[in-house]
Amino acid sequence: QPQSWQAEAQRRIAQRRLEKRRGKDLDRYRFNPSAYISEKLNWQAWSGSDTIPGQQQILDAYTLALRQLHERDGYEKGELTEAELEYWQPGQVIQNVIRVESGHTTGKTKILSGIVNHFFDSFAPVVGYCFAPSWEQIHDLLFKEIKSDRKGKNLPGRILDLELQVSADHFIKGRATNNAQTEGVQGQHGKYNLYVLDEAEGVADFVFDAIRSMTSGGISIVLMAANPRTRSSRFHKIQSEPHVKSFRMSCLNHPNVIAGREIVPGAVRRQYVDEMLTAHCEETPSHNADEYTFEIPWLPGKIFLPDSEFLFRVLGIAPANISDKTLVPVGRYE
Repeated sequence: QPQSWQAEAQRRIAQRRLEKRRGKDLDRYRFNPSAYISEKLNWQAWSGSDTIPGQQQILDAYTLALRQLHERDGYEKGELTEAELEYWQPGQVIQNVIRVESGHTTGKTKILSGIVNHFFDSFAPVVGYCFAPSWEQIHDLLFKEIKSDRKGKNLPGRILDLELQVSADHFIKGRATNNAQTEGVQGQHGKYNLYVLDEAEGVADFVFDAIRSMTSGGISIVLMAANPRTRSSRFHKIQSEPHVKSFRMSCLNHPNVIAGREIVPGAVRRQYVDEMLTAHCEETPSHNADEYTFEIPWLPGKIFLPDSEFLFRVLGIAPANISDKTLVPVGRYE
């Protein structure tokens, strides 16, 4: 068919142009998103630790998942032998779903933006969708960060209102789930696939179901982040699945709060935490693991008992539901 031939020719030309523009300069960032963010987007991911994670620990989990997915793909195609595998072994579950609970303004949307841009520029062809509960959230938050990071950086593709695009089969689009349908998303599947759920607690269940059906093949990464308010959401429940790697970024551990000055521009400040301490915590004589009591270095000797507002706004912890009366409370379990 002439039209089919012409469409395929245009696709191949667009793909060659993409590869030429990316070149070796972007290829070297494939498994080094930290360097890509620092050198190409001009900002630095802040680091916590293995037990108290920050943006860098999320990037490390993303990098490991990428390496494991590529090794599994090569092994299954017969391109790698078992002796050549370094990051993945046959039968090992790959945690390619990265889930982030977060207090306010710790940089969860910023790190999602950095990963979206890295994935789009480092692999081809990419099929990607970013979801949020409303048009305002996907347009004014996540895609605003994505477009701001790319502007003037001479990176591949076109920046549209809610889309990054190189060709018909290399794109990342934004969708609001309060009016979106899965028909336009399902069936869109490439070698490299990225699905992002920002403010994931409010994302409709049909999106979770659609993503599950689309990540069965290829190299697929799923990112989901939220400021958690409930333990009854799909976002909360999915953390128990073996292919999910969960992180929690607390305001208390943010560099700005620890140092008492701005280290990460535009992020949470100690003043906010102090105001929340006054309004939503009380001092208690001893620790209670069930109630998430805590101490802070700039007020030594004091133990604080947080209320539900402080839990989700500052600590990134979903408050208990009335139905959560169990033999072992969640706080003690964690």
